[in-house]
Amino acid sequence: MRKLTVGTCLALTLAVIGVAPAGAATTTVEGTGSYEKLVVKNAAKKLVFNIHAPGGRCGIKYVAVAFRDRDGTKYEIDGGCYPGAVWAASLVRGQKLVKCPKFKLTYSAPKGAWTGTIPRTCLKGLDPAVKVTDSYVDDYSPNINEVPATKYVKQG
Repeated sequence: MRKLTVGTCLALTLAVIGVAPAGAATTTVEGTGSYEKLVVKNAAKKLVFNIHAPGGRCGIKYVAVAFRDRDGTKYEIDGGCYPGAVWAASLVRGQKLVKCPKFKLTYSAPKGAWTGTIPRTCLKGLDPAVKVTDSYVDDYSPNINEVPATKYVKQG
């Protein structure tokens, strides 16, 4: 009986360790040119895009990630350097800007990546599973710097 109890406890412990919540379903796609890869993290309360590419405010011309759900609801995050070395980032649904004070698009030099973080509260009508349909970085070079579309990423 003792062996059965110990075995059951061990199995349950391993099961818990094996399925410990990661907090988000994740997928990664490799890019081209200076756009190394895109990592999509689809968590319950936020959607996060890690864009491994050159950066810094106005260190690039433009960065964009377009995504959608299965029923066709489309969003896009954009960041660009505009005349006068003005950096602006936005969240767009269709052709309309979305007001989302907690949306962030930042660059980390040590990580060599942009991070776009969008609270789920700002993504009205977006189903849990999302797919990146288009993503690119314009780093002022003639190279194509993009990643292919992802598969649908379920919400974690």
